[in-house]
Amino acid sequence: MAEKKTNVKAAAKKAATEVKATAEKEVKKAETTVKATAEKAEKEVKKVETAVKATAEKAEKEVKTTAKKAAAKTKTTAKKAGTAVKATAEKAEKEVKATAKKTAAKAKTTAKKAAPAKAAKTEVTLQFAGREYTEDAIIKLVKNYWTKDLKKKAGDLKELQIYVKPEEAKAYYVINGGEVTGGLDI
Repeated sequence: MAEKKTNVKAAAKKAATEVKATAEKEVKKAETTVKATAEKAEKEVKKVETAVKATAEKAEKEVKTTAKKAAAKTKTTAKKAGTAVKATAEKAEKEVKATAKKTAAKAKTTAKKAAPAKAAKTEVTLQFAGREYTEDAIIKLVKNYWTKDLKKKAGDLKELQIYVKPEEAKAYYVINGGEVTGGLDI
């Protein structure tokens, strides 16, 4: 019996190490992908910002030129038509300038809103023999065993390694580097 428990402990530790190594590889792979995506997004944001700035500057110049031309024509017409027309022209000039400012502000805001991509959310689900096990459900099962059955505090759980044997419908665990080991039905 003791030999079988030792074999289970050894198998659980070995499996936990393998699972941890695989998880670390996947995390590194995901980090590399996230970094590459973030760098691409940053480049795209810079391109968009440059384009937006150029467009905003061009639009502002065009608006100023158009406003100056319109103001000159409006002033000539206003002198001929009287004070009522002059007031309308000044109002139109202010509206053109306000619209230009709003357009420039919107362009800057749009450039600021483009943000780098965030890390992808991951979820692990194991399907075997018509049953389905999620990573979260198995971890929750072991943590509940730790707090409810062993009457220990959740904060005392520092390290958790789990080895899943779906053919046995069991999850073997090693808690805090071997302080507690065993298996639970899943």
